Amino acid sequence: MPAKENRNKEENEGTLKKLKKDVKRIKRLRYLKMLLSLLIVSGVAIDLGYTYAVAKDVQIVDKKISSITPEGELRFRATLTFTFDNPRDRELDLEGLTYRIYVEGSYLGEGEKGAFTISPGLSNHTFDIHFDLRDLGAALDSALGKEVLHLRVKGHVKVPARFFGLYTWRVLELPYDVTETFTIKGGSVVVPPVTLYVPVEVTYSSVTLDWSRYAGEDFSRYEVHYSTQPNFQISSNTLAGVVEEIDTTTYTVENLRSRTTYYFKIRVYSIQGLQADSNEVSATTLFLPFP
Repeated sequence: MPAKENRNKEENEGTLKKLKKDVKRIKRLRYLKMLLSLLIVSGVAIDLGYTYAVAKDVQIVDKKISSITPEGELRFRATLTFTFDNPRDRELDLEGLTYRIYVEGSYLGEGEKGAFTISPGLSNHTFDIHFDLRDLGAALDSALGKEVLHLRVKGHVKVPARFFGLYTWRVLELPYDVTETFTIKGGSVVVPPVTLYVPVEVTYSSVTLDWSRYAGEDFSRYEVHYSTQPNFQISSNTLAGVVEEIDTTTYTVENLRSRTTYYFKIRVYSIQGLQADSNEVSATTLFLPFP
């Protein structure tokens, strides 16, 4: 009997030790699950915070109606030009933009443009929208009686904040509102001059310029002008170079001083000798470190 009791006691002690080990293992697994859950929650929070910060930091630094081109008797194509600043180090996919069109204050129509991608830093994007003055209805006669018409386009650029780049959990909206004038004379439209974009390639001694293509069919040449003074008057002394191909809409101005702000314009000439000047943009050359 004593030997049997000893065996039972040893078996009970062994069972108890095993149970204690199982309890410890379960506790360790519980701690590991808690730690894993915390890591997942932290990762989600970090990713959500980062994507939200990326979306929130995107800005529209320049916006305009860069051209208005006739496509029929009273039908036109307007080109919207945006310069975006994405200060982060990765590309960002935008959901698109909305727009509402007004001519002389009267609503003409609305629409959307699809998704597009902006790269890190400054980038330029253009979108074509179409409108027909006959959609003005009763306001058409009043509009046609004016020498100068005002086209207004406003809307939002949609910037998504995506969870791990997949699920959109929030969409931020960047508002814009741009206006341009055009005239109707004898059925023809005076197209605005080319639009000079904000420079995105700047070194310590050069600035690369980009502008919209001339919309007319009577192109002669582009002239690139620059100065260190804002609102400068174009002259032979401000000429940096000439571009004679209508599809060549980029030019690099070289031999500039470092850490200096320059101002630029593009003058376009028609074969009849008529001319039009672009908007003025500026850029500051980079600092040249001592060798």
